[in-house]
Formats: sequence, structure tokens, C-alpha cells
Amino acid sequence: MNVDNSPTSSATHGIAPNFFIIGAPKSGTTALSEYLKEHPNIFFSGVKEPHFFDLDTSKRLKSDLHTYLSLFSEAEPDRHMAVGEGSTGYLFSKVAASEILKFNPNSKFIVMLRNPVELVQAWHSEMYFEGVENISDFESAWRLEPERRLGRSIPKPCWEPKKLFYSEWGKLGDQMERLLSVVPRDSLKIILFDDFVADTKGVYEEVLSFLEVPLDGKKEFATVNESRTLRYPWLQRSLAFTANYFRRIRVTSGWKLKWGLGWSQKLLLLNSKPSARKRISPELRAELADFFREDVQKLSKLLYRDLSYWVAKSTNLDGSPPVREQ
Repeated sequence: MNVDNSPTSSATHGIAPNFFIIGAPKSGTTALSEYLKEHPNIFFSGVKEPHFFDLDTSKRLKSDLHTYLSLFSEAEPDRHMAVGEGSTGYLFSKVAASEILKFNPNSKFIVMLRNPVELVQAWHSEMYFEGVENISDFESAWRLEPERRLGRSIPKPCWEPKKLFYSEWGKLGDQMERLLSVVPRDSLKIILFDDFVADTKGVYEEVLSFLEVPLDGKKEFATVNESRTLRYPWLQRSLAFTANYFRRIRVTSGWKLKWGLGWSQKLLLLNSKPSARKRISPELRAELADFFREDVQKLSKLLYRDLSYWVAKSTNLDGSPPVREQ
């Protein structure tokens, strides 16, 4: 049987995903995916972020359709009512949502959003943890973005320079405006990180309802993806470079081996330890709030919800945002 390798072809080659957690990064997507994996009627890809549909990012790590669908080969049609994956770059991508709908017009999308002032800091920490970013100080990395947009000061392990354009990752209003131009609202579940943290069980059950699977009575929700710091940054960058090199070989060759690089993630974790993220200065927080204020206003209108407290001027001496009034 000839397999069409285009991601826009019909999802007819065996079981295919029907729901996607598309972003934003560092907004609870990993935790939600881990919780959903435990549901008896949900099958979730063992490779959380295959990044198959974001065609406007590096093609060096793209698989063909056959390899992509192999991620779901163990799903059981009689048991798994919802089959999904979670690539947080899909919301950032300008084409992924459209490509997903071409692949499966009945797809459902889950979006998790977070205060961009916090999101960009957490994303920077993640890039540094993965060895993609070589600047440990967030403010320095934030200031370096114009230089990196010109293709300069890009670390060798960074196969996709867009990952370091922190200001763009934080513009959730622009990203949601683009998403809503192609995805019907009834095919979309939007979750705010604030709500997810405040009532994890309630939000989880809302997601199950959205996916049309029965409640499973889950009551325990363990902390997932805690903040970490590196023991040896130089080693992390070497590990990241090696992992990406072998991943490119495996994707292009079609080697399965669970298709992921679980060993590399374990090595990255071994070279790190739990640690609270360094707090930025009140001045930089105010600068970020000013930068994202217009975009947050756009997001508020799109979601019919006032999110102005995200970028309100801080009155706290430590630079933390003011407490939201109930």
C-alpha cells in the first residue's frame, strides 16, 4: 500500500488522533497530558510533542505520515474513545491548525494559556534546561532577541532559532486570533493556567466532558514538570546536541524504538535538580507587562474575559504581580 506522506492527506491509515493539546508551552500542558494518559478510554501518544503539523518550523525533525501514525498504533478502537497528542508549538505555528483540520476535519483542540510575563520566563528556563539556550539569565536572553532575529548568537544545539524569540511566544492574543480564524469555537477547549492550578480536578473533568469520555473518578493530581536548574550547563548543551542529532536520524530513517528519545530526557534530568526560578527585577517585570499589555487586551476580548490583572502594575516590592481581586 502506498502511503501519502503529506500531513494534509486523509487520516485513513489506521487509527489517527482526534484531539490535540496545542499549547501554549509552560501552561500546564505536560501535566494535563499525563493525567489524560491514565484515563482508560483515552490513548495519548507516548511521544508528547511529535510536531508533525507545524510545517513552518525546521523540517529536519519531521517524520513521514506512516511514522507519525505509528505513534497511535497501540490505540484500541473498541476502548479508546479519544486519541491524542500534544505539541505546544502548534499554537505558535501559523499553519499547524489548518494542517490538522485538513488531516482530520473533526479534530478537537485544547489550548492552555498563561500570563505571558510568566510564560516567557518559564519558556526561557525550559530552553536553558534542554540545552537549546546558552544564556542562563533571562533578561540577557530577552535583550539578545533582536540579534538572534538576524541569525546571530544562535547556540549550536538550537536547531530552530524561533524557539529563542521569546517575545513572539508570549503574544497569545495574536496566536489565539489566528487560531479562531480557522477553528470553530465548539471544537476548542480553552483553559487558563490560573484556573488549572486553582481547581485541577474541575478543569480535568471539563476536559473529559469536552472529549466526550466518561468521568474516571480521578482525585489525585501529582505535580508535573517542576522548575529545575542545571548542575553542569556545558554538559546539557552537549547532551542536547547529541539527542537532536540522533533524533533526526531516527525520524528520517523511520526507526521506531518507541520513536522517542526517553534516554536523552533521563540524562537531561540527571544533570539537573529541582529549583525555584530566579525572580526578575520589578523594573523588568514592569517592562514585560508594558510590552504585552496590548496583546493581553486583545486576548481578553477574544476570550470574553478580563485578563488585565496579568499586566497590572505591580505594587509588591519583590516584583510579583498584584493579587487578582475575586
